[in-house]
Amino acid sequence: MERAFNSETGERNVAPDTQSFLSNVISQTMLLAAQTRLLAPTHRETLLVLSTRAAEMYKRIQREPRLFRRIGCLVRTGVVSTETAEKCYTVNVSLRGACVELKQGLRVSQMVILEREDTKRSARAKVAWVKQAGADRYMTGLELQDVDDFWGLGPEGIAAGV
Repeated sequence: MERAFNSETGERNVAPDTQSFLSNVISQTMLLAAQTRLLAPTHRETLLVLSTRAAEMYKRIQREPRLFRRIGCLVRTGVVSTETAEKCYTVNVSLRGACVELKQGLRVSQMVILEREDTKRSARAKVAWVKQAGADRYMTGLELQDVDDFWGLGPEGIAAGV
């Protein structure tokens, strides 16, 4: 299953039957945990954990595909326009976000400004996750806020080879 989440193309190769199964697990385990009076507390907790994990997996399946694109960007961590921005490159992009490699570690939920160097277009983004990838190297997931098609992934952008 993990291979389906990490394919080279960023596509989600999960069968519809698997998606349906996960959806049923989520609803049935919550129903059982909530309505069964004779269920031991440990069994109820196990059902809730199963339901939560199934929901997390379902969410990962449903996210937009990640496309491997190397796009030069600037990341600003403050609101002052004169501050020094960190230059970085995207590792991959999606309709609602990107993974970028930074020299500084940011905080999860921190708000930043992401600017494309090629188009000069900027957007507010929230740090979704951070993983240290080496000394002074952090892979950072950014979730775009209130922006449509920032990366040009719509039909016109894909046709142009963005």
